[in-house]
Amino acid sequence: MKKFFIALGLLLGLLSACNTPTTPKEEVKDPVLTVVSDLVIECRAVGELAEIRYTIENPTATGMVSVISDVQWLVDFNSQSYGVITFRVLPNENEVPRTTMLILMYEDRMQAVTINQAAGEIGIGSDFLREATCIDGFYYGLVFGGTVPNYYFTFSNKGFDDQGAALAGGWYYIVDIYSNQEPQGSDITLPYGEYVVDRTNSYAAQTLSVSYSQYYEMGPTGEVEVEQGFVEGKLVIDEEGLVLQVTDDAGTTHCVKFEGHAYNIMDASATDPSEPEEGLDSLSNLTGDVTVNADGWSNVAAYYGDYYGVGAGNWLMVFQKYGGQADALQFDLITGEVGYDADFSGTYTCSNSGEQYTFFPGEYYYGYYLGSWYFWLDGGVVTEESAYAALIDGTLTISKNEDGSYSFELEGIDCQEEPNTISASWTATLSKKDYSEGFPTRQNAVGKPSIAKRPMR
Repeated sequence: MKKFFIALGLLLGLLSACNTPTTPKEEVKDPVLTVVSDLVIECRAVGELAEIRYTIENPTATGMVSVISDVQWLVDFNSQSYGVITFRVLPNENEVPRTTMLILMYEDRMQAVTINQAAGEIGIGSDFLREATCIDGFYYGLVFGGTVPNYYFTFSNKGFDDQGAALAGGWYYIVDIYSNQEPQGSDITLPYGEYVVDRTNSYAAQTLSVSYSQYYEMGPTGEVEVEQGFVEGKLVIDEEGLVLQVTDDAGTTHCVKFEGHAYNIMDASATDPSEPEEGLDSLSNLTGDVTVNADGWSNVAAYYGDYYGVGAGNWLMVFQKYGGQADALQFDLITGEVGYDADFSGTYTCSNSGEQYTFFPGEYYYGYYLGSWYFWLDGGVVTEESAYAALIDGTLTISKNEDGSYSFELEGIDCQEEPNTISASWTATLSKKDYSEGFPTRQNAVGKPSIAKRPMR
């Protein structure tokens, strides 16, 4: 009997279990991707940061939002924050609007968003977008020893005065280009084509050299306020005019335009660069000894590495008292060793030998004051009223101080029949710049531009 009840209990338990109601299995819903921001985004020609906002219903454990784009003017997509996708719209440098469609995907769900961008113009996204009013320069041909014709000219908003000096408040872009094309006829036009900034200074066709190209701005009283070289970019010359797009040493982007071809390019292809141009009859016009104290002057100390190919470092140092009529000194030094951080203290003698611890005597190459000079400048440039003297002999002693500044002692001699002495002493904290990667050795160039005179090579 006992067994029966056990069996009956078991049977009743089984029957009871069979009759227990089950919980219905929950229905799995598909994900739903919804764009909650505008399905059509209007963007400015100058470019901007844009975003798309979305929601996801019924997300899966492994689902991720992705974006499909087939254009290069939408960049830097970021979907790290849930519910928003950001991206950058690049400037539209075309004179027509453009449009594209972005596809948002989540699992197998998709949503489309249209991106429209307004018509723009070349250079619209540059830090500086400028219209030049004049172009002045020279056709040098093969004067400086190149293998292809050379054109050298300046974009500016003000041009130059009668003495060839830059004007107060002006901005200037000097470009030095090389082309296979020679001028046709007496009216020199700049050859059409694209010229790429060349930091190797190969002086090959369709290049723009960095050694003779630069950008600078003049202050309200005629001093140089900004001066930068170019690190990348290009110049395009076509039937509509010229467009220069470059990035300078500071990372600033520039776009300078000149409409048409009404410019002033003079033929200097028959010039002997070793002969002084009209207005410079001698390498010195001093009438007596000069003594100056250069304490507190502005300075630039540019390091060019082994510029002259002599196995030693080279520094071009310029010390100038800005404003009105003021003195300036320039030195082209060969130091004891190669290296931007190497100590260049020592006593330098004036010599054209290229040996260590020498400074080059002053030379004049058709508008460029090369080597070492003394100037008495008129408004920051050399004019008919200026005094100047190429240093052709003497010594310069440089000592480094504990605070990192340098002390200088100059005893220089000019080239007059009865020589004048240029004496100077000063202490300066140098404003150093490293150009050792961007300039050629002496064998590939006549010389480097100085700040003494701008518009001519």
